[in-house]
Amino acid sequence: MKIPSDLQLFAEIVQTKRHQIKTNKQMRKDCYIITKQEITTTKELGWRKKSKNLKKEYQEELRGYYLNANHFFNEQILETKTIINLNLTTITNLRKSITKTNKSEVKTQVKTLQANNKVNYQKLNILQPHLFWTIVLMFIKIAFIGFGGGNAMLPIIFSEIVEKKGWISAEYFDKIVILSNALPGPATIQVPAVIGYQLYGWRGALAASLCANFPLMLLVGVLTVVLQNAIPELYLAYISLAIMPVILALIFVLIIKMFRSSMKEITLFVSLPIMIFWIIFLVAVPSPYNIPAIVVLVMLVISLIIYSWKNKQKRGRK
Repeated sequence: MKIPSDLQLFAEIVQTKRHQIKTNKQMRKDCYIITKQEITTTKELGWRKKSKNLKKEYQEELRGYYLNANHFFNEQILETKTIINLNLTTITNLRKSITKTNKSEVKTQVKTLQANNKVNYQKLNILQPHLFWTIVLMFIKIAFIGFGGGNAMLPIIFSEIVEKKGWISAEYFDKIVILSNALPGPATIQVPAVIGYQLYGWRGALAASLCANFPLMLLVGVLTVVLQNAIPELYLAYISLAIMPVILALIFVLIIKMFRSSMKEITLFVSLPIMIFWIIFLVAVPSPYNIPAIVVLVMLVISLIIYSWKNKQKRGRK
């Protein structure tokens, strides 16, 4: 990628920051390896437990370090995207307000804003040079390690995108999941699409959705043709029984995380009875009357009623 002369200094700052992150990561890794070797060599009382705790601390430290290190890039990216959107809005408003008298002036202003946006787009390319292919590889990886499909993939997406990469916040991920579950269609298409769009526009959305689903569709098709008569049904049942507890555990962990984050806005006194009631409804009511869409519609109506009631209270206070 050819860097313009007016952005050379900015590119050098970004490159220096990347080098610092890489160096600090290697230093942390070297320190961890040396400490681990000391523990395993001396073999003091409880050395296995110390080794496990050390590994856990190292992983937590590395995760926290990555989030802090990526803060610089995320901040710069957010600031640049905000300027681009503001310029685009201003261009639209200027074109709407064009008249015969101010035509030349408006054209000059539009050209200036477009030139400014061109520079900002080049900044984004410097800040995230391989973002598109990183998104592609990340969602291909998620597709192959996310056993169970559907909501079973969401904990893997949360771990990779939120905790490890820090591309989006946990609160924003919760909103995406809630919205995708409230809409018809599989979450494995909707959630990657929203994340991809936030990171790289419509191209990112298309790439994330395809990479999260197409490789597995292709693999399942091939395996169905090749192995449909090779493996007995009994063995397939054993494989399903082995994988099912892992899938349930992953979903349960994600539910706990989302439940804890929702406690900031909704009290346990309100949320727990609602959860218990709807669990009983989905389990006790016979199929096909226990439709999840009923749960979504009822909760939407209740939320709208509470929202309008709170707005009325605020207006009354004013």
